[in-house]
Order: sequence, then structure tokens, then C-alpha cells
Amino acid sequence: MKKVKTFLQQLSFSLLPQSSHYETFLQNKFSTSFAFFIKSQLFFSFVMILLFLLYFNPLTLNAYKNSFTSSLKLIPSNFELTIHKGELNTNLFRPFLFWIQFPKNNSLFLVIDETANPEKIKEYESTILLTKSTITTMFNKELRSFSYSQINNTTVLKKEDILKMSLMLFKTIQLMLIVFFPLLLLIIPITLFFVSIIYILLSSIIVYFFYRSFNKHYKFIKILQIGFYSSSLPVLIVIILFTLFFLRGLTFYLPLIILLLFQFQITGVFEAHYNKSTHSITHHQKIHHKKNK
Repeated sequence: MKKVKTFLQQLSFSLLPQSSHYETFLQNKFSTSFAFFIKSQLFFSFVMILLFLLYFNPLTLNAYKNSFTSSLKLIPSNFELTIHKGELNTNLFRPFLFWIQFPKNNSLFLVIDETANPEKIKEYESTILLTKSTITTMFNKELRSFSYSQINNTTVLKKEDILKMSLMLFKTIQLMLIVFFPLLLLIIPITLFFVSIIYILLSSIIVYFFYRSFNKHYKFIKILQIGFYSSSLPVLIVIILFTLFFLRGLTFYLPLIILLLFQFQITGVFEAHYNKSTHSITHHQKIHHKKNK
């Protein structure tokens, strides 16, 4: 219990670089700092898994399934969609808008518009648009279109078929969660550890040469050691953002984490050496004062 309390205390001290705490971190053995880093990664992995479970748990998934199924029931009973020789046809005479009804808001999930072009998905602001010749998706304002020409056989979908397919989809997702959740307990800590250590090493190199350019010859091993502590808040921020907005993609999170790591590490190194330098100057002034007496 004492070790847990000590770790949580160190973690709270590491979140925001302060000279009094970071000077103490600088005096620690490298093995002590590395042990703290491993423990912090395990702690952050636990936080990430909890956040993941908030979004992908049986209760939430069941609520999505019920909302999706209720929305599907609003499809006209005589609805029929046919894909033949790379072209889509329906028995509807106007665009069909498929809304998913959630307790707090409604979301336009799919639009079937045989006269539209892929770009019209921006006007509809839907997730998927089915046109005469393509299926277009939009995630994070990025459009992707796929041709029906890849479908060789004639495909006919009726309302009953869509209901069955949706139920099968949710059952598959539930099964995947059951199967892959134990793997996540292993994959998340390992992935987080290696990604963090690579980026801390990269940040340490940048910080080392940054201070060298100002004629500050700090040891690289000590800069890396400070990085084990200063990385706490940046890693936590990126974990929360990634879990809540995971569709943004790696092109957003990878530059963000290196920027945050650099900013916090450069501050941490400054704070760790600030008190040390101040104490050295004060001590030198006291000695000089005594000699003058």
C-alpha cells in the first residue's frame, strides 16, 4: 500500500513540471525513474481500457442496436434495392434519408440518392451516400468512394434482408468484443509502452540539441530520465483524446504527442536544473561573503 501511495504521489508531482519536484527526480537513479515510467504506462493503460469500456460495453452496444433497429423499422415495407452491372436502382422515386434515432439527438447515417454525385454527401452531411454508381463515405470530412462494379452478381436487398443483416452485424461485434477484450489487456500496455519510449527518446534528442545550442551541456541520460516523468501529462492527454475521438487518425495524434512531449520535457529539464543552479549561485555567494568578512 505504501508503494502505491508513493507512486501516486510521484505521478501527481510529474504531471506539471515544478522545480522542487523535478530537482528531486534528477537525483534519482536511472533504474528508479525507469521503474516509475513502467508503472505509469501500466496505470495509463488501465485508464485507456476503462475509457474504451465506457464506449464499447454491452449496455452501450445494446442501446445502439435498439436505436439502429428502431430506425430500420421506419423503412417502407415494400423497399427494394438492386445492384446490377455496376448500377444501383431502388423502387423509390425520391432521395431516401436514413436517420438513426438516439435518446439525445438524431444522426443522418445514410442517404440513397440515385441522381446525386459523391460530392453531395457534404450537403447531406451524412456518413454514407449511395448514388447510381458509387458508395461514398465521409469520416472527419474525408471522402472515400467505391464503385459497384466490384460486385459481380446481381444483388437484391429488401427490408427483411437489411433487418437480418443488421442483427447479424451486432452479434458479430458482440462476439468480437468478447474474443478480443482479453487481447486488448495485453496489446494496449505493450503498444503504449513502445510508442511512448520511442517518442520520449526522439523528444530527448531534440531537447538535448536544443539546450546544446544555448551552450547548456546537460547529460543526455538525465534529459531522458526527466522525460520519464514529464511525459505523464502528454501521454494522458493523448490517451483521452484518442479514446474519445479515435476516428481522427494517427496523422493528428502522432504530431500532437511529439509536440506535447517536447514542450513538457524542455520545461522539466529547465525546472530540474533551475533550483540546482540557484542553490549553487547562492552557496557561492555565501562563501564569497564569508571570505570578505
